[in-house]
Amino acid sequence: MGKVKEPTNPFYVLVVILGVVFLITACGYGTMTYRAIAPNAPRDGAPHPWMDFLDRNGMQLLGGELAALAAVTFGAMWLDRYRSLADQRRERGSGDHEFRTDARDDERN
Repeated sequence: MGKVKEPTNPFYVLVVILGVVFLITACGYGTMTYRAIAPNAPRDGAPHPWMDFLDRNGMQLLGGELAALAAVTFGAMWLDRYRSLADQRRERGSGDHEFRTDARDDERN
């Protein structure tokens, strides 16, 4: 018998999406910071709206994304653990049932 395929952990999808969003935000924040402190950085007029937004709200955005990423990561680990314990209980329960059946058969003989 082949091994039954486990369902996909939906938290994994969220971890990937939030990780990519965090990466983009962190790179944008780093670029904005570099441009602010670099003496030779090109100054081409008004800043891009994304850079202006990050200048005002970047730390709060990064902190919120990091908290969400942490929560989703712990959710993924929790669901994996929950499913593995459920599988162990299911295997132990079916093995226990077979053992009891065999014991009753031995008593009858």
